[in-house]
Amino acid sequence: MNKGELENCRRAAEQGDPEAAYKLGNVYYSGWKDRTVKLEADLSSEDVRKLELKHKATPQQERDLLFCAVLMTQNWQSATILPLITLPNWVHSKEHAQEMLDDGWSITDRDSAIDALEYLAIAGNHTKTIDAKYRAIHSPSELDRRYPDKNFTTVKSMLLRFGYTEPELTTLPTLAAWDYGRCGFIARYSLWAGYIDEAIAWEYIHLCAEHAAAKYDSWRQYLAAYVLGRALWGSDCLGMEHVLAYLLVAPTSPFKRGIDIKAGYKEPVWDFRYDGKSIDSDYTEAAKWYRKAAELGNAKAQCDLGYCYDTGKGVPQDLVEAVEWYRKSAEQGDVTAQCNIGNCYQNGRGVAKDLKLAEEWYIKAVEQGDEDAKKRLAKLKIIKNKKRNKLIIIAVFIIVTIMSYIKGRMML
Repeated sequence: MNKGELENCRRAAEQGDPEAAYKLGNVYYSGWKDRTVKLEADLSSEDVRKLELKHKATPQQERDLLFCAVLMTQNWQSATILPLITLPNWVHSKEHAQEMLDDGWSITDRDSAIDALEYLAIAGNHTKTIDAKYRAIHSPSELDRRYPDKNFTTVKSMLLRFGYTEPELTTLPTLAAWDYGRCGFIARYSLWAGYIDEAIAWEYIHLCAEHAAAKYDSWRQYLAAYVLGRALWGSDCLGMEHVLAYLLVAPTSPFKRGIDIKAGYKEPVWDFRYDGKSIDSDYTEAAKWYRKAAELGNAKAQCDLGYCYDTGKGVPQDLVEAVEWYRKSAEQGDVTAQCNIGNCYQNGRGVAKDLKLAEEWYIKAVEQGDEDAKKRLAKLKIIKNKKRNKLIIIAVFIIVTIMSYIKGRMML
């Protein structure tokens, strides 16, 4: 969204457009910076070869690139220069890079590349879901404690083998590293594909680096958050063994160069003022616009307002109020809200625990193809079957005991 589009969105929101109010809420939730930047000429293969000699990273840029090092390492690429110089054998041309971006991200031009970078740089809505899963797995809920996500369990065990401790892996501030790392990957491939210029690529890489530096205290912590975020997103652990071995153990690891994760980082001034060029994240303002859109019936805004109450972002935490907004959204068919309210009933958050109602809401979300709801529904059925089987065993035991007693009395 550029400056002109933001102004139009604001005017429409102030005039009562629910969709515009919802978009403005997202702007304040995640922050905004004017992306009106001129695109330079496409890059050719010869251009990329010249970049190897021309573009050596500055110390600040080298630190910024380290936030992309996980996915770079996974794809056997350099973690110290921006252009795609050390390419995998199967990425042999600009056209192939364009094909990769199209297949994986539906990126086909500058605008779609910027949209994807924007989504990742501000930690898109999927990060809310991943963080919610992460919290749920470590909650006292019987369901999540006994039947955790399989990918998460596998990757967590792998991290433990590489020397991480249980407290390290259960107290991460957020798993948004998964978004920040991918943003650098998309920036590099979009540059290689000719969709963006180097200035734009650096802009988004630096933006992600600053967000990440504010959240993580070490490269080790950042790496764990990335790997666990990837697991909860749904990816298997294929290829992560060599990534962890290289980044954590190898003497040549870019994480062992003595670069402070917060080097050059400046604490932002959170005055939440719109100066025509940027808007800093302001949860209170975001909740205000979500509420306006929610009261006008916008289902996505109702769900996000519920999330604000669920997490206490921009409003005092109120789980009962969260459930009410989730319900309004879910009744309109919003799949995220249906899954969220199912989770509330499953764990007794804001409502009395009711596995039957949780199942009903999960089924509604499953009918719309929600993968998270499918997993939760399957786990819920396992819990219910185990409880039913336990009751049957208890009932049989009681009956056998009574019959033995009666038989004994009759023999007297």
